[in-house]
Amino acid sequence: MLSGEAAQASEILGIRQEVEQLVALRSTENFSKREQPQLNAKRAFVLRKIFEAVLQVQAAENRLEFELE
Repeated sequence: MLSGEAAQASEILGIRQEVEQLVALRSTENFSKREQPQLNAKRAFVLRKIFEAVLQVQAAENRLEFELE
């Protein structure tokens, strides 16, 4: 189950479905090594989207600083 903040952030980033799937996979009691590649792929996708968003925010911040100088 996602917290309110995590749900909102994942919705903004457009990755809510993937985050929910990732959480569901991790919370499965019968998680097997066979599912590890799927878990890793979903984790990598989510992290990549988060890093892309951070870079976009940093780029926007830099443009604003440049324009304000």
